[in-house]
Amino acid sequence: MGKQWKGTEIALACKAYVSSTLNPVRGADQDFLAFNNDILAKLEAISPADCQDGTYHKRGIRVYPYLRDNVFPDIQKFNKALRIVYSSQPTG
Repeated sequence: MGKQWKGTEIALACKAYVSSTLNPVRGADQDFLAFNNDILAKLEAISPADCQDGTYHKRGIRVYPYLRDNVFPDIQKFNKALRIVYSSQPTG
């Protein structure tokens, strides 16, 4: 079993993911391997220099699947709740 993900590690992985999806040259029009490699390259650029093995970009291709399976569902639930609040047109 791998090391537990820390909050800062998840935040940097999300930042690398967003940066990869907003890539004007390749964007979302790329295969999974190329997209995953792009995320890892961007994560490596913003990761601390003294990170341990099995953390940050050294997790390898497990970064995007972790985000997809563990982080994105929570974000989608939050966005759904936010849409419900906005659709009620609060006045305050």
